[in-house]
Amino acid sequence: MTHGAPAAADVRVTHASTTHSPSLYVNEELQRRVNERVTVAVVGAGFLGRCIALDLSMLGVNVLLYDKNPQVASALSAFAYEQLNPMLHLGYVTKSMLTRACHHVRVVSDLHECANASLIIEAIPDDLGAKIELFRALERVCSSSTPLATSTITFSVESIQQQLSHQERFLGVRFFHPCVLVSPVEVSVGPATAQCAVTSVVQLLRSIQKIPHRGPTKRVLSNREVSAFQFNTAVRGHFYHGLLEPKAHSLSDIITPADGPPLVDESEELRGSTTAL
Repeated sequence: MTHGAPAAADVRVTHASTTHSPSLYVNEELQRRVNERVTVAVVGAGFLGRCIALDLSMLGVNVLLYDKNPQVASALSAFAYEQLNPMLHLGYVTKSMLTRACHHVRVVSDLHECANASLIIEAIPDDLGAKIELFRALERVCSSSTPLATSTITFSVESIQQQLSHQERFLGVRFFHPCVLVSPVEVSVGPATAQCAVTSVVQLLRSIQKIPHRGPTKRVLSNREVSAFQFNTAVRGHFYHGLLEPKAHSLSDIITPADGPPLVDESEELRGSTTAL
């Protein structure tokens, strides 16, 4: 994981809000409450899948990381150290966060173990046929109401959705590389995606302090922007301990959502806010 220089905090930050909320990254009680009710399955333990799993674990989410490679579990702690140690030196994470990064991750090799997840996120290589085959397999083992999400930046949601039996619960959920401490998450819908699936995913993301916005876009963050988001998250969470002067920033103007109506309407947003931790 490459990080921009600390000066990245100079990236446009024009949002007016300076409210500090308890950070799930460091608040063990909030993490426990999240972990009791939220399980996310990440299918594919490549670089992206492992980064998503680490970030969700650090937020207290119970993560099932699926991969056929039996060595993934034994190598995960070393991977976490490799990704997080540079952020420790920048002051973006604490030593405790680094050592406990994998605390809520369980590596599994049987898709059936993902059956009861609150959300399943696919993070395998961008091969359309392989993705379709995977989601068809997931349809056979999961409840028909479980949201299934692809993280692809290459293919449209529709190109996969139209090949599935339960198209209404399929959507796109894209974490911005390198995921850890980066709050925006892109949510994309297909023509058959049900609003209840979108609402469920948006409320889940908000409950763990992620900021969902409408996709799809081809937006990829620069190293400077990544560092700015990570700095911002650490400052808002009151665990920043680097050399820069901590200031409250928002980077909401860096990413322009795709055109379209809000992901959820105002009444749904209000109901979602009552379940936020």
